[in-house]
Amino acid sequence: MPFTRVLHIVARRHPRSLLNKTLLHLMSASPSPSSVGTREPGRSWWSFPRWVPTSSHLLHEAEKNMVQHISVPYEQTMVEVDGHQINTIKAGRGPPLVLVHGFAAGVGFWCANIPALSSRFTVYAVDLVGFGRSSRPLWRGSTPADAEELWVTSLNKWATAVGLSKFTLLGHSMGGYISACYALRYPHQIQHLVLADPWGVPRPPALTGPDSDLPFRYKMIVKIASLGSPLSVLRAAGPWGPGLVTRFRSDIPRKFAHLTPNLSHVSDYIYHLNAQLPATGEQAFQSLTVGLGWAKAPIIDRLPGGLPASVPTTLIYGADTWMDIDAGVQLKNSLAGPSKMVVVEDAGHHLYIDNSRAFNAAVLEVADQVHHALQRERVEVGRPAAGVDEIVSIPHKRGEVGGVGPGGERPAHATPTTVGGLVEEVTGT
Repeated sequence: MPFTRVLHIVARRHPRSLLNKTLLHLMSASPSPSSVGTREPGRSWWSFPRWVPTSSHLLHEAEKNMVQHISVPYEQTMVEVDGHQINTIKAGRGPPLVLVHGFAAGVGFWCANIPALSSRFTVYAVDLVGFGRSSRPLWRGSTPADAEELWVTSLNKWATAVGLSKFTLLGHSMGGYISACYALRYPHQIQHLVLADPWGVPRPPALTGPDSDLPFRYKMIVKIASLGSPLSVLRAAGPWGPGLVTRFRSDIPRKFAHLTPNLSHVSDYIYHLNAQLPATGEQAFQSLTVGLGWAKAPIIDRLPGGLPASVPTTLIYGADTWMDIDAGVQLKNSLAGPSKMVVVEDAGHHLYIDNSRAFNAAVLEVADQVHHALQRERVEVGRPAAGVDEIVSIPHKRGEVGGVGPGGERPAHATPTTVGGLVEEVTGT
């Protein structure tokens, strides 16, 4: 019997009950403004499933509004992997570069980066399994190993399906953590590892035990946060869910203001990305975490000694990020292979859009290294060059997006100056 039919029977038998009033409210709730005009055929607004005003169709429409800002030709396909589909965007020519989004994100978030990066790379942007428009199998895991198996194995099979045997792998935030896990398992496939403001680098502090330095109220927040799916509030809010995105995360849509005057396209995309069911991606992410967003198996304890010296690594952080840059420096200095750290000025955790010009420039520097490495491989088999021992800060001209410069050109740089023997300031024009 359809669930909506059950609700009507309950409402009819208990006309004065609080339950009846609640059910009537749920079934008559106004649709989200973002859903008006895009109703799927055969679906009525009052049906119970519309309490959460989203669908795969609405997500697809919201994604179209984002990817229309990719100003170069691209292909978009659903790649079949073990019965699952992985949403994939491909653009450009050159050595392959795979972009892996962070938590609660998707391929549309790279719209300011793909045009520039595709000038030197064949860019592949994917929705991880459990996120975006990729398949969402029921999550039955419980451990970090289970979550890593889901994402690393599916990404490896995806790479095989699209014909990639070796590639540059770039992951942002949670995607950085997954990319590091991938490099640990399949180092022979990694031409260059790029971790952009990666999540999960430092060791977690004592959060809730007797040795914790946190105030009691924060210990309680940590406990509460561990009880439920982090994005479940969007679904629980029903038709008010889209408004929560606008109210509490209005900062993210504003980051895209230079690309689109219609910021509702961005907030709609964020909502529909994260209101889908099953909540596979966020539940798997919970299996990776302890406390309020710390990694149970931090990268700092795994990449050093685990990543072969043959894999060069670049870490890129936003200067104003809430991530632990000091842990990133420690990680860089502990790696066996060539390593470099880039700090992007005027950027926070979402550095790829906060300062897309400088971020793109940093990744295109990786393209130069990949090009030279491929040339060396054609001539001889040798060890990679020695690691780079500095942090590089790249300022930008705010508002320039898409290409590296206003016309897609590489920025000219002034002569580097060393500060304190550690930080190398590179001044852009």
